[in-house]
Amino acid sequence: MSSITPRQLQKNVFPITCDWVSDASGDATVSTINYSGYKLSSVLFVPGKNGDLATDLPTDQYDAVLTDIASGVDMLAGNGANRSGTAADATIVASTDVLIFGKMNLVISNAGNTKKGRVYILMQAS
Repeated sequence: MSSITPRQLQKNVFPITCDWVSDASGDATVSTINYSGYKLSSVLFVPGKNGDLATDLPTDQYDAVLTDIASGVDMLAGNGANRSGTAADATIVASTDVLIFGKMNLVISNAGNTKKGRVYILMQAS
């Protein structure tokens, strides 16, 4: 399940909100629409249904990969590994030059059966 709601936060900064639910194997995949030409700024991971930090929390140390489908690059450069199952935490992209070439896939793994979370992906218009 994906709720993609881009809206402008401040000049040239836009978030994507992605809600995910893992399957029986503990995995989930959310695909976004085309954001070609934007730059990735940061990603905030919030466990629980709609990011409530209480309901259907994922297994601690679950993993996330944010892949640019066109280039195949993990836009988090491995920094989506070992997310907290009980607290919100952010990954700041080390380089401000992480350009998005199109659609992205958010892949969650090791979260446990039917667990939930919300991910906010912040982008800047280039």
